[in-house]
Amino acid sequence: MPMGLGYLAAAERLGLIYLADTVGMALLLCRFAEQAGQLVADRDSGFLNAIQFDKALDELIDRLADILRGANPRYMATPWFTDPGQLQQSILDDLVPDYLNMADYVNTPDFLARLKADPIHEYALNFLTTVIEPDWLEYTGLNDFISNYVRGALNIPVQVPLPFDAEFTSSMSIRVIRRPPAATEAEADCAES
Repeated sequence: MPMGLGYLAAAERLGLIYLADTVGMALLLCRFAEQAGQLVADRDSGFLNAIQFDKALDELIDRLADILRGANPRYMATPWFTDPGQLQQSILDDLVPDYLNMADYVNTPDFLARLKADPIHEYALNFLTTVIEPDWLEYTGLNDFISNYVRGALNIPVQVPLPFDAEFTSSMSIRVIRRPPAATEAEADCAES
């Protein structure tokens, strides 16, 4: 059995979420996107003030970064996530050129130093601060947005089709639909398992 399938089988047997599975990663990102959306709704309704919102968003970013680092035991991480020379370097290779082409405020020495010091945290920060911007999601579309971040986390080239579609099912809920090779379609909601 190839190593990736062995990890997936072990994760399923142990009741863990396998991080290197594209659909599993999409579900993880959708779950965090929903939580970020709920924080925005709570802020907009006055339930959270600006300071509480910022603190809650920072905690959400830290939780996602910890999962991506392989630090959460509910998620099975492969060496890709836990070896600093792999995921961290991939994110740096992917994000630094993009950031260097952005506005001047991004290209400050402090920002680039922060990115190089902890690229996984910056990846989580970028994902969650972008997902709460409705104009950005309208521009890119939810499926492309989630797909781009799954590709970034798993180092999957753009040319490789991903086996899922992400769509909104309501204002705060996102559904990931696995596209299996067969004619049937299995659905997985972003709810906690």
